[in-house]
Amino acid sequence: MSVQFAVQWVHVLLGIFWFGSVLFADIILAPGLRQMSPAGQQEFGQHVAVRITPIMRVVSILVITLGVLRGTVFGRIDSLDDIGTIYGAAWALSLVFATAVMLWGELVTAPRIVRMRAAGPGEVAAATTNVMQSAMVELAGFFVVFTLMIVMHFH
Repeated sequence: MSVQFAVQWVHVLLGIFWFGSVLFADIILAPGLRQMSPAGQQEFGQHVAVRITPIMRVVSILVITLGVLRGTVFGRIDSLDDIGTIYGAAWALSLVFATAVMLWGELVTAPRIVRMRAAGPGEVAAATTNVMQSAMVELAGFFVVFTLMIVMHFH
């Protein structure tokens, strides 16, 4: 198996995991959490949400790093001039959006998860809603990145 194949395989697998986790959280998990009592939401946060941030941190860094390698070392981006092509522009924009999604998760969503876990009984519902709203912003960013991946495939 070539290194290029391995880089592509891991990049795609982890990208699916990252994007899929946000899709699952927004479409399945969030509605379920909204139906739970504040105590149930907080219990969920204590047992499950505590694992989300460190896992997503590693996954997002690997996806972005492998994407850079996939585009440069193992791809078509040999110089800054290549950014002027459709492929290059899509690659650069996907790098920007993926990094923005990662930073949003680290700087906005993760602190909201911490606040949700520490919230008092009267604050849990609002804190949970804040986490879910933050995840929706991440989801919007992923749709942009996903679209750019398809553009790159055809150019």
